[in-house]
This record gives sequence, structure tokens and C-alpha cells, in this order.
Amino acid sequence: MPQTKRLSTVSVIQRGEHFQPLLNLMRDSLLASRAIHCDETRVLVLKEPDREPSSQSWRWLQTDGPPDRPVILFDYSTSRAQECLLDCALTIATNS
Repeated sequence: MPQTKRLSTVSVIQRGEHFQPLLNLMRDSLLASRAIHCDETRVLVLKEPDREPSSQSWRWLQTDGPPDRPVILFDYSTSRAQECLLDCALTIATNS
């Protein structure tokens, strides 16, 4: 990997670490909602470690929250199966 590409990748990862507390607060707000709207989209990642180029992955969208402060989160998963460990009653709406 060229030096500039490697430095750019490290920079993105380091910046992401700074946003983790904000993402945690957004996730907490989302999980406090009465309903969460979810949608998954199939994606193909050609150069993913330890996976065939034809392997399918998933991009997940989760949204809800108060009308004046909606929460919109995206997740990436190598599997369509998602774990949902919640301590409350929750309705999840999907289009599946």
C-alpha cells in the first residue's frame, strides 16, 4: 500500500475513534424509541480480507428518534443476521 494511502487510512480510523462517544449517544437515543425503522441493502465488497470477491455483505440503515431530532445510523455487516439485545419492548419495522 502506498505511503499516502496508508496515512489516509490511519487518519480516517483515528477520526472515527473521536466520534464513537457521539455514535453511542445516537444509538442510545435510537434504542429509546418506541419503534425503529430498518432497511438492509446487499453490497458487494471486492477486496475484503478472508472473503471471496463474490461474497455478499449488508449495509443496514436504522432510523427513528424524536421528530425534531431524528437519528439515522448506518451499519455494515458480513451477514444478514443482526443481533438485537434489548432490555425493553420494541417494535422494529422492516421491508423484508
